[in-house]
Amino acid sequence: RAIEQQRSLLDETDRLAPLAGRLAGELRAAVNEQRERLGAALAEAAAELEADPAWQGLAAADRDQVRRQCRLTPPETVPISSVAELLASLDERSLLAWRADIDAVRERTAQALAEAAKRAHADDETAKAPTTVTIRRGTLADEAAVRQWLEEQEERLIEAVRRGPVVLR
Repeated sequence: RAIEQQRSLLDETDRLAPLAGRLAGELRAAVNEQRERLGAALAEAAAELEADPAWQGLAAADRDQVRRQCRLTPPETVPISSVAELLASLDERSLLAWRADIDAVRERTAQALAEAAKRAHADDETAKAPTTVTIRRGTLADEAAVRQWLEEQEERLIEAVRRGPVVLR
């Protein structure tokens, strides 16, 4: 009835354009949010690297090389102002890929710290290679669990540091 009475099939109004515009705006906002989150994660990683003594001992060129090797450099800025640019950007890196890159920053930071420790001790033939120790993660429900966890980690770390430098993961 509405089609017959309003003759909307013959109407030349493009009803999809406003919806497509809103969708593009939402996608653009999501891409920008992921860029910001990745930038914040990389800034956190840079601060963690700068606080590490082995990292501080590396030459600037070595630091840059390790950052590139561990993919801890910000991605190129791709324009997304037009719909075509936005679609091309999302074809190149989906929103899920952005999230995966953000999640990977912690692991890449650990790799960079391990590489820095390895390079820092490479010149010293008497120095021992660094050992990577993975800290057990989990939920600590009470004070007793915290104390037990601390004792467990302390034993592992002391044993590892007796063999040489330790990189935590």
